[in-house]
Amino acid sequence: MSNIDWQPRDEVHPLFSRPKSKRPGLLVILGGLVTTALVLGINVGVNVLTGGDFDPIGLYVCFLIPIAAILMGVAAGFGYSFVSWRRGIPVSIGLVIVVFVLQAGAYFLALYADYHLVGPIDKRTGEATPFLSYYNRVTHGITQQGLLCHGTSCHTPRKSDQVDYGRRALEILAFAAGSLIPLLIVGGHEYCDRCRVYLKREKCVLWIRAGSPILNTKRMNHDQLARYGKLQGDAKRAADEASAAIQFAIKEVDPVAFEEAVYYFRDPNVVQNNIGAWIEIGMLYCPRCQQGILKFYACTWGEEGETVRELRLEQIITPELTRVLLQDPPVTE
Repeated sequence: MSNIDWQPRDEVHPLFSRPKSKRPGLLVILGGLVTTALVLGINVGVNVLTGGDFDPIGLYVCFLIPIAAILMGVAAGFGYSFVSWRRGIPVSIGLVIVVFVLQAGAYFLALYADYHLVGPIDKRTGEATPFLSYYNRVTHGITQQGLLCHGTSCHTPRKSDQVDYGRRALEILAFAAGSLIPLLIVGGHEYCDRCRVYLKREKCVLWIRAGSPILNTKRMNHDQLARYGKLQGDAKRAADEASAAIQFAIKEVDPVAFEEAVYYFRDPNVVQNNIGAWIEIGMLYCPRCQQGILKFYACTWGEEGETVRELRLEQIITPELTRVLLQDPPVTE
C-alpha cells in the first residue's frame, strides 16, 4: 500500500483546532471535586472504621508502586472528564494545572480529616497530638501497613526520613497525576470551536479494495505471476481512481457526485479477509453543525495476521457531505 498515489495531506481546518478563546472551567472543577470528595471520603471512612490502622490509599505493589493512589486518582478525576465531555468544555493547559493542584490539596485535606477523626489524641499519653506530629507519625508508618507484595524479590525498604517522605511525595504525585488521566483522554479528542462540543468518535464509513486476493506465489510459473501482478495493478489503479473521485467531490462540495463516488464502498464486505491491501476511511463529525473530517488509512495485513493501518490523508467535509455518510448505506447483494 505504500505505493498508492495519495494527494497532499490537507491541513486541519481552524474550526477543529484547539480554541483560543477562554471558556470558564468552573463546572469541570465542581464536577471533579464531587467525585474527589466521594473517593477520599470513602478512604477516610475506612481509615476511621479501622481506628487508623488501615489506610486504603497507602497500598503499594512491592513497596514501590502506589497502585491504590493511582486508581483512586483515576476514580476521583472521572468527574472532571465527564463534565468536560458532556458540557463541551475544552481542556486547556491551565485547567490541567489547576486540577493537579486541587487534587494535591484534596489529598492533604483528606489527611487532615483523618487527623481530626482518628489522630487528635495520643493513645499513650491521652493528650492532643499536634497535626505535624500526627503527619510525621503516619508518614513514617506508610511503608508498614497495607502493602501488596508478591514474589520473593520484594523486601521491606530501609527505614529513614528520606525514604518515608519520598514515598509520601510519590503517593501525592500518583494521586494527583492519576486524576489527570481521564481528563487528558477527553482532551485528546477533536473539538469543534464553533459549536463548543467534542466531535463524535471516529468510525469507519468506507472500504475500498486496493489489492487482489492473497495467493501463494511460490508455486506459480512465469505466466501465472504475470497475471497475478496484473490483478494487483488493476486493483491498485481502481483504488486510486475511487480515492481521487471521492477527494474531487469533497473539494467541489458536490453532494450528488460524492454520493455516487462512495456508493459502492459503504459495505464492509467489499473488503474480504483474503484481500492483501485496502483503504479504510474513517469519519469524525460535529453533532451540531455536522461538519466533519475524513481520515484515509492505508491498510495491510501484518506478519501475525493483524491489521496494519497507516493514516495517509485528512480532509474536511461540509455538513452536506457528512449527512450523505450518516444515511443508511445501500443494501448490496
